[in-house]
Amino acid sequence: AATAAGYFGGMAGGFIGGAGNAWAQGADFGDGFAQGVLGAAIGAGTGFATSALGYWGGQAWGATFGKASRAWEARLAQLDEVQFKLDLLDAETICGEGNIGCAAFDVPINPSYGKIYKTASGKRFIPYPESDVTYGFKDAAKGYADHGGIDIPRYLKPVPSTHQGVAVIDVNSDWGVHARVFRADGTSSLYAHLSKVSVRTGGFVSAEQIIGMTGNTGLNRQGFRVGWHLHFGELRLSGSSFDPLKY
Repeated sequence: AATAAGYFGGMAGGFIGGAGNAWAQGADFGDGFAQGVLGAAIGAGTGFATSALGYWGGQAWGATFGKASRAWEARLAQLDEVQFKLDLLDAETICGEGNIGCAAFDVPINPSYGKIYKTASGKRFIPYPESDVTYGFKDAAKGYADHGGIDIPRYLKPVPSTHQGVAVIDVNSDWGVHARVFRADGTSSLYAHLSKVSVRTGGFVSAEQIIGMTGNTGLNRQGFRVGWHLHFGELRLSGSSFDPLKY
């Protein structure tokens, strides 16, 4: 369409210019018309060549620019990946004192999500079904009167956060590698004995976002590893615990 417009535009301009110039100098109609035809031929050729050059030049420039832009975007993506791997090297593992175990530190670029479960009381959520709980809160009947949470057996399973908040990652002999997710009111959920951590301290966590994997970090009262399970607890602002299944 662009080359056709240049062709016909050049032809019309050439004819008008040629014929008009001849007639202005006193030429008769036939001579003026002949000059117009000659001008039209020259104008058509010039218009076609000029418009074709502009069109195909624009196409070539656009293709070159687009290719360069895509190459730059790919390069930026590569740099982001390199920086991400360097970040992981800075904190590849989280280990504590003694032989309580280590957890891999692996924060994905795009977080994943899992299902959470409402408690029988209907007031709260927990990471796994309540029917899977083996040790309850202050479970005196099983010899754990001071147990500040619930235990759910799981071997290397994703752990979803029960609510949104800000994460804090830590390690000690009791809870091993663990994450706490703080709510706006200062209360927090505790996810203990992790084998992998998928969020950073200070990072925002969404409800149902995977924050790590269940593990075997931490020591029991006899000084042995706690076994593969998730210890899930709820803590008040003061640090005291309350039953995750009831309140």
